[in-house]
Amino acid sequence: MTEDSIGEKIRAARLQKGWTHRRLSAECGYTQQSIATWERGEQHPSPRALKAVGEALGIKLSEDE
Repeated sequence: MTEDSIGEKIRAARLQKGWTHRRLSAECGYTQQSIATWERGEQHPSPRALKAVGEALGIKLSEDE
């Protein structure tokens, strides 16, 4: 999975749940700013962050996809 598509997948799943950056931040333990930069493709989440965000959203996020 490319950095852009990871961010797009995070954003789409977050919006599908009707969650704000604040809600996702509370659920996964990462800052709202980090989530926003991942969604914009400006930074790439670490493997630990991918796992936490994926679990919070109920989706699989992997660098291998």
